[in-house]
Amino acid sequence: MSRPDAVVDGTRFRARAAVSLDGDAGVWGDGDLICVQVNGDGEIEAASADNCDGVIWTPEGRISSHRVAEADLKKAVGGRVYTVFERAEIAEMEVGTSPTLSAGDRVYAVASGDVSTTNQSGVYLGVVIPNDVTGGLKLVLRVNAWNQGS
Repeated sequence: MSRPDAVVDGTRFRARAAVSLDGDAGVWGDGDLICVQVNGDGEIEAASADNCDGVIWTPEGRISSHRVAEADLKKAVGGRVYTVFERAEIAEMEVGTSPTLSAGDRVYAVASGDVSTTNQSGVYLGVVIPNDVTGGLKLVLRVNAWNQGS
């Protein structure tokens, strides 16, 4: 399961999830990360391909994944406050099936919160690199095309 590992330059903020984030919001990989935008009421909702303000980690604040149905971990709960990451390192990533992730993959927001490694018409989010600590993978997240060349 992915988890927030480090935040670079403190570029994150807290925001409440809009009701529209309940249910089948777009998900990526094992379903723990969703691209979001801030609406006119200051709430976060699933982002479109051309307006991604950050990424949230949906299990945040839950005591134990064993107390919640697996499918419910893949949703952002309306009214719950989440940390929105604009720039961070997300570590301990499993190799997901939607998409399968490999070191060197460039990651893009596409539509309704979904993330893709192939649809380059979306918003560039970051790149997948090897995690030297665990031997797994890590996403270096830079929302809204920050440092696209790295």
